[in-house]
Amino acid sequence: GDGAAGIGGGDRGSGKGLTIAGGTVTATGGEDGIGGGAWGSEQNITITGGSVKVSGFGATPTDGKGHNVYLAKLENQDSVNKVIVDGDTGNAKTFTRADNHPGNDTAFYLYLTEKDHDLDTSKGKYKAKWNGNTNGFTIIEFDSTNVNSMTVASQPTKLSYTEGEELDLTGLSVKLTDNNGLTRVVEPKDFEANEITATPKNGKKLELTDGNPVKLTRGSLTAETGKLTVNKLNPTSMSVTKQPTKQTYTEGENLDLTGLEVTLEDANHVKKVVTPAEFEANGIKVAPKNGTKLVLTDNGVKVKLTKDGVPDAVTGKLTVNKLNPTSMSVT
Repeated sequence: GDGAAGIGGGDRGSGKGLTIAGGTVTATGGEDGIGGGAWGSEQNITITGGSVKVSGFGATPTDGKGHNVYLAKLENQDSVNKVIVDGDTGNAKTFTRADNHPGNDTAFYLYLTEKDHDLDTSKGKYKAKWNGNTNGFTIIEFDSTNVNSMTVASQPTKLSYTEGEELDLTGLSVKLTDNNGLTRVVEPKDFEANEITATPKNGKKLELTDGNPVKLTRGSLTAETGKLTVNKLNPTSMSVTKQPTKQTYTEGENLDLTGLEVTLEDANHVKKVVTPAEFEANGIKVAPKNGTKLVLTDNGVKVKLTKDGVPDAVTGKLTVNKLNPTSMSVT
């Protein structure tokens, strides 16, 4: 009701011995989020963990050890369900929750004692600076304008490929560290926003010459993944997947295979697209050859593609029309 607390007493009730040790807690009420009602009182409200979003307290909560605790709000913590507080000290504490708060509120609502704290999440590290004048915390976040180092925090899940497959950087994460020692962990989808360039790029069709680490660059900072392995494709089939742009000729013109694409595919359905400039390197022979001067007997002929170990493939039929001269000269 209007005079009740979200968790605790009703209009004239009291909240006593309320303890939150973890989880995702959202509490609003006409009077207090957690505590007593309008005419009630609250005693011994203890918060030792979790993410606690409340509309207010009638009395300051404690950590159960006689120390008052105050809100430190960490913004933009989507999918973060654990925060380690003061992890590098003998007083390390872990706050856990189940999920985001309702309304897709991704903030993590921590209640901490009256001093500076170091906070560590999967999104990075933060500092909660205590202000005794306001009885509140200021969250010092990662400074993207003063990054001192970049390292690979986790390798891509896939490092071994067959030529023709696309580079997949899923699983890769990069840790940036600023001049205050705060860190940010960045995934490939956020590389551009964080000014990180990957070479080769995610999604690039890999060749045999790509058997190297992926190089990551941010300004003057560099890092590398583990070395990629790119194995040679052993095709079991060959097909024409794109016809030559030109298929109609007049006798005497040269065969032009521009636009022709041939797809080689192995038993695992890995595909490699090959253009005429790459035929020789991939063991593909063509008859008639690219550049051949066409004659009338080539009319209706299909360009035949052969490669050892796979069935032949052919293009569509060529049309070769008779020359109808309008002039004659001695050349």
